[in-house]
Amino acid sequence: MKLPFRQKLFLPLLQSWICLLAVFAVSALQERSLRLGERKIQLTNAGEMAASIAADYRTLVEHGAMSEGEAKRKALARTKALRRPGFCRGRSA
Repeated sequence: MKLPFRQKLFLPLLQSWICLLAVFAVSALQERSLRLGERKIQLTNAGEMAASIAADYRTLVEHGAMSEGEAKRKALARTKALRRPGFCRGRSA
């Protein structure tokens, strides 16, 4: 099959655009995967911190240093603060 000169020029251009598109798609998928992995780690850490906070207040209640209702209220307030990284007591850090 004999291609005209004009088509011979556009064929490498088309191939390079296809390759660039493929590189972009792979990069976007890798970036998405990386962000999802980071978010999973953040959620795991937040869950572990919330469990630690609850255990600390449970210990205070068991030792009689705080009432159960007050411990629940304070633990809930500290746990809510974990949802907003970068914020401390309602103000930006």
